[in-house]
Amino acid sequence: GSRQIVDAQAVCTRCKESADFWCFECEQLLCAKCFEAHQWFLKHEARPLAE
Repeated sequence: GSRQIVDAQAVCTRCKESADFWCFECEQLLCAKCFEAHQWFLKHEARPLAE
């Protein structure tokens, strides 16, 4: 079967909630909560998806 790539709703790589951020260094989508922890520990460059 054909795999569908869903762009309509990005989900957090970690918790599968709706994602708000993208981490360039990890290439992971992150929700606000996971993003906050992620940035706190890893100090990576990330951007809001809205941009």
